[in-house]
Amino acid sequence: MRKEKKIKEKKIKEKKANKQEVKQNLEAPSTNNEPKEPNKVVKGFNMYKFIIKIIAAVLLIAFAIILAVEMNSAMFLLFIVTGFVSLLQGLIRLAFVAKSGKCKQSKQITIVETLIHIVIGGYLIAAAFIFKKDPESSFSVFNNKYYGLFLAAILYVKAVAYFWQTVLYKENTTKFMFWLHIIFVTVAVLFAAFAGKIKGNSIIWALFAVSLFSAVVVGGEAGGGYLRYRRALNPKKEKKQVKEDSKDAPSSDEDKIINDIDPAIIPENDNNQDSSIVS
Repeated sequence: MRKEKKIKEKKIKEKKANKQEVKQNLEAPSTNNEPKEPNKVVKGFNMYKFIIKIIAAVLLIAFAIILAVEMNSAMFLLFIVTGFVSLLQGLIRLAFVAKSGKCKQSKQITIVETLIHIVIGGYLIAAAFIFKKDPESSFSVFNNKYYGLFLAAILYVKAVAYFWQTVLYKENTTKFMFWLHIIFVTVAVLFAAFAGKIKGNSIIWALFAVSLFSAVVVGGEAGGGYLRYRRALNPKKEKKQVKEDSKDAPSSDEDKIINDIDPAIIPENDNNQDSSIVS
């Protein structure tokens, strides 16, 4: 009788263990429908960048309008910006040329290049103020007509100095700088070939078109990013609402587990089991 009692107690323990395992499976949270990572569109959207892009687009449109309406002011800006860029970059490079790791011949090329840029930059700055004072003077008309020639000289000198240093004196460079100077020399040749035909006014209209195009690109990118952000938020809210509505309802997996439970393995009450034991 004791042996039968031990066997029955062992079966009861096994049934309780099976029941506990089934209960744990039922209570375990389902993670099949949970996203493994947050929405990349929502995560990557930045409201500050969106506002900055919109402001940049508005400024580009305003700049384009100024170029089209105030032609004399636009020519002054064109001269002054080109002159200051050429002058400042020449002075900065000239100040650091002695500390650079270039060879002696390469340094000499850099010095000549920067001196030419400084001279052209100073000339264009003076031309800008003279043009603002008297746009109809022969000096202003000449600078307006041959502005492209000055721009060609700046780009051509820079490209020649670059290839001279990298090819003959093996100065370090990158692919980006190589193709950038290819563009410089190409644009310089075009401006030099059409010298006298491409006036400052024509360049202003080109800048007007570029400004409008840039405004459309920047504004379109900002607007498209915001629309994608809003669309990414809506499905997220809908899924959250559906999840809350069906929170209390048993899932199909739970039904499957419950239906697969064998009633034979569910233990009976301890009182009944004890009373059935024959001593």
